[in-house]
Amino acid sequence: MTRTLESPLHMRRDGLDPVGELALARDGEGVVRVETPFGLPAYLVLRHEDVRAVLADPARFSSALTPMPGAAALDAGERERLRAGQLIGFDPPEHTRLRRMLTAEFTVRRMRRLEPRIEEIVRTCLDDLERAGRPADLVAHFALPVPSLVICELLGVPYADRAGFQERSARMVDASLPPEEQAAARREDRDYMAGLVARAQADPGEDLLGMLVREHGDDLTTDELIGIASLLLLAGHETTANMLALGTLALLRHPPSSR
Repeated sequence: MTRTLESPLHMRRDGLDPVGELALARDGEGVVRVETPFGLPAYLVLRHEDVRAVLADPARFSSALTPMPGAAALDAGERERLRAGQLIGFDPPEHTRLRRMLTAEFTVRRMRRLEPRIEEIVRTCLDDLERAGRPADLVAHFALPVPSLVICELLGVPYADRAGFQERSARMVDASLPPEEQAAARREDRDYMAGLVARAQADPGEDLLGMLVREHGDDLTTDELIGIASLLLLAGHETTANMLALGTLALLRHPPSSR
């Protein structure tokens, strides 16, 4: 059974703009107690200098203390296994250690090797969008498949598995679902990623997982490799798909000047 949720203050919008209450809060106290979509208490920090202070002080504002969605339905051992490799849930020096290994994999040279394939993916999706006729669903035909296929290419995820990981990703971040369903999606995701990591460990390819196994296999546990893959797969397509759709909407509403 899904839950009916009210958007928290920081997610409320007037069209594409933040609601006026956010500006009032920024100009007032600047720090507001809120509840996240997952029912967790949090502080909404609205001023740039305060945000910088929070990000620079992990001792007082720890990422490691943030529970994952669905954590209430997981036992302590599962939480620890699912947390491994999820660098956004760690503070320095552990965050620094994991990030340093990944930074080396995202060099300009390595990303440029993907350019021809990315261009091919974009052209194919644009052709699919045109063939769909009018009206066409930009999200279904372009905004979702483009980043999904690119991250699949980067991680070595078989194309046929794309729909499955999109469905699991949607369930993992769906705040309207009970914790048990979110936890089930996390278990399914981990099982899938474990299979990808096992294949990479047995025969490292030229994709990101293969490179991590070859270059950092002695420094990363299997659980950490699984966690890194899960994080990149979710963060690598969900946020980009949202921005492609919202960016297109903003462009249609505010077309560039012809001058």
